[in-house]
Amino acid sequence: TAMNVLGDLHIHIASHATAVAAHLEHANANVRLNALHVLRALGVRAASQVAAIAARLRPDDEEPEVVVLALDTLKDLGEHVVSYIPAIFALLMAVNVEVRQSAEHAIKALSEHVVSHIPDVVTQLDDDDPIVRIIALRVFQSVPEHAGRHATVIAARLDDDDIAVRITTLRLFFEISMSDECFERDVLPHAAAIAARLDDPDDTARDMAISVLRNLGRHAAPYSEVIAARLGDNNYEVMVGAMKALVCLGADAATPHAPAIAAHLGHENEQVRLSAVAALEELFTSIRENAGEQVVRRHDLDYNNDVCLDAARRRR
Repeated sequence: TAMNVLGDLHIHIASHATAVAAHLEHANANVRLNALHVLRALGVRAASQVAAIAARLRPDDEEPEVVVLALDTLKDLGEHVVSYIPAIFALLMAVNVEVRQSAEHAIKALSEHVVSHIPDVVTQLDDDDPIVRIIALRVFQSVPEHAGRHATVIAARLDDDDIAVRITTLRLFFEISMSDECFERDVLPHAAAIAARLDDPDDTARDMAISVLRNLGRHAAPYSEVIAARLGDNNYEVMVGAMKALVCLGADAATPHAPAIAAHLGHENEQVRLSAVAALEELFTSIRENAGEQVVRRHDLDYNNDVCLDAARRRR
């Protein structure tokens, strides 16, 4: 109760921050939470207690709510948190989802201060421990704007022996590919290595590789054959992703694969069937829109028109 009152008077009680911070070691989690609430209300006036706050970043022996609030408190302290940023990085592998998400948000909020730690993060990409490599990749995932200059080092992890590292690397490239400013500079040079992961033995890795190539749109046209090969994948999500990716390549690159897409109109999985219909309709629309600007083979138009009409009948 005393700390709740202090929280309401936070403008006047900065001088008592040390006394409040002492309660961060209290055996009762609610007391620790209240202490953090008061310190957070103090904002930068609680900077002198940053060490005590950072000491709560212990997911193995601390209540998740306390860790989350400690992260929320630290992210408002800016430059005062710099030396504790590696401890925040480590929480990207926490078991609790809320802790991981709060760590990501804290890293984003502290982005300008994360810069000084990037050289260490890059070094960790070659660490012998796959957990360390994954943490390094997740740091870049939280602040993809810092990944560009190190894209080549990051891309080397696409061939990592550890499947979790490969998947995390693909997710990072997916995040970067979402940016119109970065994907040509940071992702396109590594498109071949990404496309190579379409043969990965792991379903999630193949699905992520498809997603990255889809974001590249027409720039991924050189990989149309390997994308189309995934129409025969044993995982329906990868099949669906391949259909969507082919359409994004543009009519010239995708039209030759229309028969292979049409073959899925009778697939046992409803999502695959619907995706085939949608892909063919979108492809046919693209062909018709471009017909006045380029030479389009008549049988392509006729074939796709018949396929789409048949698909529409099936859907009805």
